[in-house]
Amino acid sequence: MGLLTIVGKLFGAHRLNPSPPQPSQVEPCPFCRSRLARAIEVDTGLWATYCGDCKALGPRSSSEQEAARLWNSWARKPEVLPQ
Repeated sequence: MGLLTIVGKLFGAHRLNPSPPQPSQVEPCPFCRSRLARAIEVDTGLWATYCGDCKALGPRSSSEQEAARLWNSWARKPEVLPQ
């Protein structure tokens, strides 16, 4: 089973984290502008923000809050945004 399949299952009905961050804590996806981006645990103790629409996976971190913060700083960079 590939990483995207596992991430998709985590993002869908079965989530390891019972309390996802509030939608306002995570900026829209810098690639597709979707608001379906959420910080998820991609491995034990390893977090990243994942877009449920275009499947983009943001920078990894050891905490949910840091993964969301990294995504937000990444999402605000003009060179990342689609033209």
